[in-house]
Amino acid sequence: MSVITAGQSGATWGMGPETGVIAQGLGFKVNRELKEEKGPQGDAALLAFFNAKGKYNGTGVIVGSGGWAAAAPGVALVIANDPQTGSTYGITAANSIYVDDAEIPQANVEFKKVSFNGTKYANIA
Repeated sequence: MSVITAGQSGATWGMGPETGVIAQGLGFKVNRELKEEKGPQGDAALLAFFNAKGKYNGTGVIVGSGGWAAAAPGVALVIANDPQTGSTYGITAANSIYVDDAEIPQANVEFKKVSFNGTKYANIA
């Protein structure tokens, strides 16, 4: 689709191609576990954030057999347009995304689609 944008520079429109699907949505967020220790008054006195993980969700129309189209629990995915760039809490673009769950809904007036949720771990390639 040809798009003309005006106004603020540096904005990104749409998504790039992904293997096996016409990508329709991709989400990414980072979280860490929290350990909290209370002081004598019961207030938080010490915090530790650890075990960083990147959480992903994606949706696309299946047009092939690899990439997102092969998403199943335990499968490692590589996302061409990974929104997580550089290093975030030790998670890098080089780390694989392991599929937690996948769904392939079908309907009589829809294209076959795939949706997945996955996790990227800091110390696992």
